[in-house]
Amino acid sequence: KDSVDKLESSVADMKSAAAGQETRLALLEEKCKTFRSEIPDNLSEQLALIRSQLKTYSRFLWIVAGSIVGLAFKMISVTW
Repeated sequence: KDSVDKLESSVADMKSAAAGQETRLALLEEKCKTFRSEIPDNLSEQLALIRSQLKTYSRFLWIVAGSIVGLAFKMISVTW
């Protein structure tokens, strides 16, 4: 009888733990759905556009920097 009571107590503890885990899992699933709904649908398109703009800005900065360096060399060569 004593071992059956211990077994029933253990089963009740396991059911309680499983119920707690199910609750945690349900909360995590709900948070995951919320996070997914906050991500824009066209995120990859937006990232591609940003990359393209960055490349354009980078090229422009190289042109400006090259022009400044060229002008500096020209001014140095004139003063010599």
